[in-house]
Amino acid sequence: MADVAVEALTKEFAGGVKALDQLDLAVEEGEFFALLGPSGCGKTTLLRSIAGLERPTSGKVLIGGRDVTRTPPGGRGIAMVFQDYALLPHMTVADNIAYPLKIRHVPKAQRLEAASRTAASLGLDQYLKRRPAELSGGQQQRVALARAITSRAKVFLLDEPLSNLDAQLRMEARIFLKRLQQELAVTTIYVTHDQSEALALADRMAVMERGVIRQVGPPVEVYLRPDNLFVAGFMGATPINLLEAKVDTGVLRVGDNRIGIPSGTQAGLSSGRQVTVAVRPEHVSLSDAAQTGGFEGSVVLVEHLGDDDLVTLEGGGVTIRAKVNIDDAVQLGDLRWAVPNPERVLVFDPSTGERIRGQNAAAPPRVAPHALAKDAGTGAIGTAAGGAGG
Repeated sequence: MADVAVEALTKEFAGGVKALDQLDLAVEEGEFFALLGPSGCGKTTLLRSIAGLERPTSGKVLIGGRDVTRTPPGGRGIAMVFQDYALLPHMTVADNIAYPLKIRHVPKAQRLEAASRTAASLGLDQYLKRRPAELSGGQQQRVALARAITSRAKVFLLDEPLSNLDAQLRMEARIFLKRLQQELAVTTIYVTHDQSEALALADRMAVMERGVIRQVGPPVEVYLRPDNLFVAGFMGATPINLLEAKVDTGVLRVGDNRIGIPSGTQAGLSSGRQVTVAVRPEHVSLSDAAQTGGFEGSVVLVEHLGDDDLVTLEGGGVTIRAKVNIDDAVQLGDLRWAVPNPERVLVFDPSTGERIRGQNAAAPPRVAPHALAKDAGTGAIGTAAGGAGG
């Protein structure tokens, strides 16, 4: 294992376009770290800079405490899995897996034995004589991972390796990846634009925007306590409620409604100050009766999300969404009260976009390195690999 760090890393392309702007980041040994952000935010450029496939304009890349900024990719002790897997089409599965050993001039018998052993652990032993075109997307993904394992790298760099898989296979492959990384205990940096992958897999994550890192932390902390409006809006399976408000004698006036100021923020909220109130739909409940701190409105939209419904209410100059259980049977035109959980209400400065600190939200659980995400399951690598074959 090796830790990874970048210091004041900048990458500027022709025309003055900055893909990375003075980035500082440290990834711990054995950590599963996710780089999350929208397309064009710089996450892949950062990964390629760590790999040595992009030369930074300025700054440093350190792996295991060693400055590798000018070191060729082959001398960095890394293995990279690309979005399209980058398998060699004219080679068999066995030869693809063994290729890192071939370029090190390991004897053929020894490298094929290593390939066979790795393939067996990933449920690929029956495909060793096939070529990539004869495999499914899930199988190709596992071949690319097997090749990375065979390289005996200190750091794995994964560039959206699940993006070419269908939804069911992505879920199975996600479980497989987490189990694999836990058993190998290798430092892993994972690029994705899919926040569900980052939340499920990562020990820590960084959210990026336009070449800068907007927040770093454990997934639960980033989700529950975003540092700024960008992270608040980007995170979440459903859009967060953003409501314009004004501080009014110890309360927040939102449209025709008033809600209490979250505990711990009163000192930073002088009367008359304009703020943005944010609360996720899953932290808003619906009531048939009037509720203090609630919003009265008519149901104007019901979106079915499986076991849950996303309900949109309008009233009193406010539009607010709540996620409720499908058994609540909410209907269009119903008059309801939307009641935010006061411990999950966030307040932001609309001019800077930064969260106003000191809120007394429940502390997120500590996420230890190598801990399985709650939906990643347990079991041996071989068992998981069978599900990811597709």
